[in-house]
Amino acid sequence: MNPMLLPALLGLILAAPAIITQPAQAQVELAQQTNRKGPLADLNLTPEQQQRMQQIRQNARTQMQQVLTPEQRQQLSQLQGQTPEQRRTSVKNLNLTDSQKAQMKQIRTSTRQQIETILTPEQRQQLEARRQQSRQRRGQPGNPNNL
Repeated sequence: MNPMLLPALLGLILAAPAIITQPAQAQVELAQQTNRKGPLADLNLTPEQQQRMQQIRQNARTQMQQVLTPEQRQQLSQLQGQTPEQRRTSVKNLNLTDSQKAQMKQIRTSTRQQIETILTPEQRQQLEARRQQSRQRRGQPGNPNNL
């Protein structure tokens, strides 16, 4: 498994917001999501796309949490507030089994496909261009699993 995949995957878990029932809070959270850095930032997502994106991420987070053991979930919950370097070290210490890694990869692949279905062709092109740039910066040309 690609060593860059696991931190990105678990970053998705940490970045995915909890479901909020109050409409005003949901709007604030959607605005915060679009202001974050990452491959989906600046894609000019519509409110409907933002809402769907939130649902997809929440679903992925729930699925990933189910793959982890209670001890791993506890470790993961302690990563919030840590620096990226600390999180990478802590994620490695989760000691995921090969089965868990495979399940996480499947969830990530499914999530990526779902996200791409809600994007316009222009947004997909922008996203792919950002992925290519990211791969080049990391020296991993052609890795289709990068999100």
